[in-house]
Amino acid sequence: MVVGDRHRHPADVGAPAGGGRKQVCRPWPAVKEQNGSREYDSVMQARARPQKANGSAISVEIGPAVRDITSSGWRHDEGPSRLLLGPRLLLRLDHRTVTEQEPPVANTWQTTPDPVEDRSRQDHPDRPAAFDDAAIRQARNSAAFWTAIGNSRGHEVIRRRSFLAVLGGERAGTRFLLQEPDPDAHELAELTELAVRSTGPVDAEDPFDSTDLSHLGMRNWQMPIMVRPPGPVPAPAMEVIRVRRTHELQTAEEILIDGFELTRFTPYRPGEMFPTTLTEQPGVGVFLAVLDGEAVGAGVTVVHDGFGSHYWVGTPSAHRSRGAGRAVMLGSLAPMSNLPVTLTASRLGRPLYESLGFTAVTSSTWWSSQ
Repeated sequence: MVVGDRHRHPADVGAPAGGGRKQVCRPWPAVKEQNGSREYDSVMQARARPQKANGSAISVEIGPAVRDITSSGWRHDEGPSRLLLGPRLLLRLDHRTVTEQEPPVANTWQTTPDPVEDRSRQDHPDRPAAFDDAAIRQARNSAAFWTAIGNSRGHEVIRRRSFLAVLGGERAGTRFLLQEPDPDAHELAELTELAVRSTGPVDAEDPFDSTDLSHLGMRNWQMPIMVRPPGPVPAPAMEVIRVRRTHELQTAEEILIDGFELTRFTPYRPGEMFPTTLTEQPGVGVFLAVLDGEAVGAGVTVVHDGFGSHYWVGTPSAHRSRGAGRAVMLGSLAPMSNLPVTLTASRLGRPLYESLGFTAVTSSTWWSSQ
């Protein structure tokens, strides 16, 4: 997609985008308006966020020339004058005009979240201080984690006020980390453009549960953000080592590709997911659980700005239900015992994390094109 004029309309500044409500932003003046559609000059900005209630339109910038779009659920249809963006919105294009139309059906992308107990200070005045700002802490730590991943892989890392993007290739794909609950129209337009340009899968994490990305045609689900206050950590039932050597890092890489079924990294290429420089990145730790001389579990931690966090804690399919996941958690928690620690839990992993002192505080929405 050729991006058109980037000059800001005065009404766009500071427009909120939370909770799936329609974005308060206005396109440049319409040339023609009839039958519920609006027609614009060829260099324009047609922006209206998808609404959970009625499935209205996309946030996008379009220039006088439009090329074929095939990634991230966007497709070109019926010649050069018709573009279907995601499952809901149809824009008709030619070299002169763009028509924006409301879709006829409701948006049903939003899934029912896992229940998360209300942990507001008003209702729980004795709750740990670590529960405060869990979403922003998870957002910042995830950004530090994916910055380390991107830098070690040599991928471009883009930082904006409301999001961070790591632009990988055909296999690694593009990752978005929402950093604020209120991306403005220009930030949403840039995120959309980057998603469309991706040559691989697209994933996004929204720990604020506030930004609707359904216009990208991605599936979404919700997982709890969990927090563990500082405190003592029991010893694991098996040996847990911190990865220092290349062959140990490759073992962790293989375990997690298997454990999380990361088919994008198959066939396996050593060092593609975890380059040798990963453990040299600030705050990053990679851990292995070892049983009878064999590595049976792996996980990654990041310490950033006084908080720790866990990522990719997993076991290979041949070694599940042997306590390896618990061992990895305990062994990797020990160096962070004096810090509050966050993580985003899967449905299957939540009981383990609760048994280790983590509490679900709020929900995070994840989006994926796969």
